[in-house]
Amino acid sequence: MKESKSDKQLELVTKSLVLLFSHHPSTADQIPAQGYLPQFCQAMQKANLAGSKSALLVLNQLTENTNCANSLGSLPIIKGLYACMKQQPTLIRESAHSLKLLLKKCTPELAEQMLNSGILTYLLELLGSSMPGVDNPAAAKAELVDALKSCCRDLQYGEKVAAVLNKSSIWAQYKDQRHDLFLPATSQIQAITGGPSGSAAVAGYLTEGMFEPPPQRKAPPPLPLNRGFNNRLRHFPKINVSILAY
Repeated sequence: MKESKSDKQLELVTKSLVLLFSHHPSTADQIPAQGYLPQFCQAMQKANLAGSKSALLVLNQLTENTNCANSLGSLPIIKGLYACMKQQPTLIRESAHSLKLLLKKCTPELAEQMLNSGILTYLLELLGSSMPGVDNPAAAKAELVDALKSCCRDLQYGEKVAAVLNKSSIWAQYKDQRHDLFLPATSQIQAITGGPSGSAAVAGYLTEGMFEPPPQRKAPPPLPLNRGFNNRLRHFPKINVSILAY
């Protein structure tokens, strides 16, 4: 399908914003006070294919900013994020990163949205899939797990979120894992040995170099021979080290 003029303009604006926020992070500090975030959340819910891509890329930068992430925590962001993720399956990595940062300090508003939007089931499906076309799916899964665990810690809705997740056999593979390893429970050994990893499709690069011995230290070069100094040492009185105990 031929790209329209408005789509080209949207792509240009998106690239400009992403570069601005990534190279000059402090410029995003004033975004919440300017009132753009509620409009942004509404636009995400109605975004078309091109709009959803732009929204996810911009959101990925906004959530890196503490002020923006905290402000988004009190806004209806999850429904729009869910809609955009379904339209842009190749951007799951960026979406997972944004979700992790949003839920890092999970508010009751966000936890309630997670419960009512249907996104929990969708995220579990992603964890159980190979995420075709996604850049570094193992890292994307790790960030999704991190986000879901943060949501479970919410005092008001966390138990309800956990109850939904605990019904899933997929979640059972991940909930007790160190998600920095990016490995589900059933494929850790396979990834280490290079065997098949099933739906997780995790490459063995995660453990590459883990079992290599550390480089050996080179012995320092011998001190230069100084016969005059060595001869003087022979006449130096010996010290009785037992006096050090007193």
